[in-house]
Amino acid sequence: MTENARLSEVEIRIAHLERGLQELSDVLIRQQKELDRAVERTRILADRLAALQDRAMHFKPYNTEPGARRLPDELAEDLVRTMSESRTQTQALDAKRHEELDTRAQFDSDIQRYHDLTTRPHS
Repeated sequence: MTENARLSEVEIRIAHLERGLQELSDVLIRQQKELDRAVERTRILADRLAALQDRAMHFKPYNTEPGARRLPDELAEDLVRTMSESRTQTQALDAKRHEELDTRAQFDSDIQRYHDLTTRPHS
C-alpha cells in the first residue's frame, strides 16, 4: 500500500470516527435530558407517596387508637397506584442509567480509537 493510500485510509477512518463521535455526543446529551426528567418524575412520585403515607397513618390499620376510622378506599387506591407508578419509574430510570453507561463506554472507546489514529506516528 502506498503512503498516499494509507494516509487516505487513515483520513477516512478519522472522518468516520468524528461523525460517530458527534452522533454519540448528541445521544449522550439526549440521554442526560431524559435521565434528568426521569429523576424529577421519580422524586415527584416519592414526595406524593410520602404524603399519602402520612395521610394513611391517621387510619386503621396504621393507627391503632380506639375509634380510628378505617382507611378510605380512595386513599388505599391512591397508595397502590402511586407505589406502582413509583416502581415503574424507578425501573425505567435504572434502564436509562444503564443505557447511558453503555453509550458513554462506546463514546470513550471511540475517543481512544480517534486518539490512536490521530497521534500514531506516520512512517
